[in-house]
Amino acid sequence: MGALLAQGVDVPGVQARLAAIGGIVLASQQVTGTVLVADEGMRVRVADGVVVTVLTPPPRVRPARHLMAMGRAA
Repeated sequence: MGALLAQGVDVPGVQARLAAIGGIVLASQQVTGTVLVADEGMRVRVADGVVVTVLTPPPRVRPARHLMAMGRAA
């Protein structure tokens, strides 16, 4: 936790958001499985009523401009 604070991470903000996600999981009455958290576009894996994994979508990577130009030239 100290390392995160030293890097300037808003730890209380993260903790508050995780608590809110926990509320979403409780409201869905999902005990085991996957819950979609639409606001952030992520999924939360739940086991025995506890959030065990937070899955975010992979970042969209745009091809570099020079690679796009090469594709057009071919």
